[in-house]
Amino acid sequence: MWWESLTVSANRHPLKALAITLLSIVPHAADIERLFPDMGSTQSPKRCNLSIDPLQALAKIRANLRYHTQQKAVANGKPTRRRHAHMHTGAQPGINVDVAADLEANFVWEPPLAPQTQDVDDDLAGPESISLDEIDVAFALL
Repeated sequence: MWWESLTVSANRHPLKALAITLLSIVPHAADIERLFPDMGSTQSPKRCNLSIDPLQALAKIRANLRYHTQQKAVANGKPTRRRHAHMHTGAQPGINVDVAADLEANFVWEPPLAPQTQDVDDDLAGPESISLDEIDVAFALL
């Protein structure tokens, strides 16, 4: 930091001490933002009756475990950054054109409740094209 490299004394020039203190504050709260998703499995619909004290204790234990796991990884020389699947983290940056072309040619998505129309050529046929007889047959098969 530039302020630390100044040769003036922080005791004689309090602006230096103030600048070092202010500029050493981390401008984000990533640790606490990471805690909320971690606690999602602790405070869930299945465990919705936890009071504040047990929930706070579990959050502290989880955060402490994460901290010590990271410190152990640093001591062992392992990477501590999370790996994610963005394009910039791959060995070859950019989009794999062959995979994209293969997906475009072979991937077919069918909505989960798409009606099976009798007229294959009618792209605009929707649920209203299903007759009452077809619904009765479908329920009979259940």
